[in-house]
Amino acid sequence: MPKKDIFIAVEIAFVCLAAYLSNIAPTVTGGDVGDFLTAIYNKSIPHPPGFPVFTLFGILFSYLPLPFSYAWKVGFLSSVSMALVVVFVYLLVKRLLHNTIMSVVAAFTLAFVYPFWLYAEVAEVFAFTVLFEMLLLYLGVLYFQEKKTKVLYALSFVLGLSLSAHQVLILFFPSVILFIFAVNKEIVPRFFSAISSMSFPRQKAPTRRKRESRSSIKSRMTKKPLQATLLICISLFFLGLLPYTYIPVASSFDSIHKWGEIVSVHDAVRFLLRLDYGWIAQPGTVVGSSFLTLTSYVNYWLRELSLLFLVVSIVGVVISFVKKRVEYIGLFISFILAGPFFAVYASLTPHSGELLGAMERFYLLSGVFLVLFAALGVYECIQWIATVFSKKGRHLLSKSTLSTCLIVIFGIVPILFFLHNNKRTDLHKVFIGEYLASDALAFLPKRSYLLSFADTATLNTYYVQQVVGFRKDIALLSRLPLSIIINNTSALKKKRDQLLRRFPKLAREDANTLAFLHSASSQPIFSYSKKFDGRTLYGEFIWIPWGLVYKLATPEDARMSRESYVQMQRQIWINAHLDDVAKMYGKPNLTLTQSEIPKIYARQLIFTAQYISHHYASAHDAVDFYKKAIRVYPTTVEPYEELGYYYASIKQCGRARSYYSVATRLDPSSFPRYQNTLSKYCK
Repeated sequence: MPKKDIFIAVEIAFVCLAAYLSNIAPTVTGGDVGDFLTAIYNKSIPHPPGFPVFTLFGILFSYLPLPFSYAWKVGFLSSVSMALVVVFVYLLVKRLLHNTIMSVVAAFTLAFVYPFWLYAEVAEVFAFTVLFEMLLLYLGVLYFQEKKTKVLYALSFVLGLSLSAHQVLILFFPSVILFIFAVNKEIVPRFFSAISSMSFPRQKAPTRRKRESRSSIKSRMTKKPLQATLLICISLFFLGLLPYTYIPVASSFDSIHKWGEIVSVHDAVRFLLRLDYGWIAQPGTVVGSSFLTLTSYVNYWLRELSLLFLVVSIVGVVISFVKKRVEYIGLFISFILAGPFFAVYASLTPHSGELLGAMERFYLLSGVFLVLFAALGVYECIQWIATVFSKKGRHLLSKSTLSTCLIVIFGIVPILFFLHNNKRTDLHKVFIGEYLASDALAFLPKRSYLLSFADTATLNTYYVQQVVGFRKDIALLSRLPLSIIINNTSALKKKRDQLLRRFPKLAREDANTLAFLHSASSQPIFSYSKKFDGRTLYGEFIWIPWGLVYKLATPEDARMSRESYVQMQRQIWINAHLDDVAKMYGKPNLTLTQSEIPKIYARQLIFTAQYISHHYASAHDAVDFYKKAIRVYPTTVEPYEELGYYYASIKQCGRARSYYSVATRLDPSSFPRYQNTLSKYCK
């Protein structure tokens, strides 16, 4: 590699790293971040398939002697990973277009696109995953262009190591195989020949050898080096899989946070294939569902890149087919598999911020190619424009000079992305993810049970308990710990099996929860959600709002006076981070998963107000909680409706009309109902 490219690559890495570190998240955000941080802190295993390479690197980065939080230091790994991604984009575009300025522009454009900048600042595996994606593609193109055996060796090792980083990287294997096959078309039959030579010993040569022809000697001599090379490649590939040995080793140690016991090959296979955990990608059978997921994918990139950018990317794709270069075809195959194909295969329609946040992480993998093809499209268009205008004004500017000027002008694109996304990705003062868990735990009685099955709530609570060290006395029961308790308690296991026999369609996880609730433990039971509420086929469970969670009602709770309950709830919300959460509403730097947190606060306040109003028949005491819900999430229509009805019922018609006017603006379809209420009480 020329020294000039090395110097430019180092400069690009430092600029990107400086931008990323200025906005890096100091605590847990949402999604799987809490899982990774807790697993790395405990030297245990995150959710299947374990992501051993990321976990090991996270442990290494957590020991850095830096005066920052644990989450910051692990997030630093993501920043370094994404900075290296940008460097590989520069090197790859330089190899494809042989233009330094265009390569720098493409690299910085990718660096400051929102999702790439965002995942460079959180302790998640996906910046690390994109790094391996770019490493695979760069080494594949490098081997195709230079045909060096040492590059093939490096590529073989990275192929194995990439599967230890994230199994979704298998989507890029077809492109890599294309690059390898294009260099030597006989590599496939030689591959199977090498495999067979590993399995079966060679026969001893006869004592009397026949005389070989010159052509057969040449064929035998070329075959042996190729087979030896392939044997080395296979060995390096399996060497790259060695980090998976960390999983059974870590599983053998006692840890509060680990996803099951791995004591046999059967357990290891189920863990690595996520058979007990599931995949985000659930094969869709309905055409409409696949269409919606693909539409969501396109709309996401339209929002983040703009229509013009995508059009230029399409131009780049068309040009790649016209040129018929193997490198472009390989990149296009990877884009199709990681982008539209995976979106359709997932068949997950993101109807909430949390679900879209789950898919957003996978959109990163194909977003790289949109930038690469856009750079190709812009470059070819600029070359065409420069050719046309240089012919018309021969004595003014040469083609190369005009082309350089136009590329420099195009350099405004990464600057615009930087200015637009800098505030959106500024997480260095965002603690809303930690507030959710700490506010839920703070007001629970000692040694309570807390049920939680949603990713953000569960994993953030694990982080606050085990990494921050807050309220470790609370037993957090997600699906896995709950199933372990059920399987190790004969009475609970018997109750679970009875429920499954009585209700064959009941999910096993739900049967575990119901068996636990039926146990009527002497310890208080709380839950982030009231999934089993009121009288059901499975029994009677009544939950009462208790701050950010619900409490499984006991006879003592039923006898609690209105004054005691209202006073307790007011005290909980006064001491919660309600003001901090309210200030974050509408801020551009809330991630998709974090944007759901103010809704959770508002929802719990509304349920508290409704419980007070209906159970204690005290609408007056409920008013304060409805107003708090409006303060924390102003676009929730329900508090305005309830307050409008309350003030109309006590003849304060001015206030009633003001609240109903906001409710009408949020939900115009309910206007006739509001008019009926006002005509009844405010004639």
